[in-house]
Amino acid sequence: GERFDDEEFLEDGVDAYHKFLKLKNTAKSKGMVLVPTYQIDLVWHTHILSGIKKYNKDCIAIMGGKFHHDDSLTDRSEGSKLVVSYAAT
Repeated sequence: GERFDDEEFLEDGVDAYHKFLKLKNTAKSKGMVLVPTYQIDLVWHTHILSGIKKYNKDCIAIMGGKFHHDDSLTDRSEGSKLVVSYAAT
């Protein structure tokens, strides 16, 4: 999109992604699934593509463990797990 080369958009995305990672343990303890915004997902994919070893090391440092990126939830119909989890996130 038109904002993917916008420095402010990317910096905000990195900040939001870091906060998203910090939510992981809270969400897990409550049995919730975290669903990122498109901006957070862009940064997340970029982080993974920087190298899986570095990604895992960073996740362990930030959250205390690895964080698998799961794209298997695709049902965007009203009331679906993806939609409900996105709203909760």
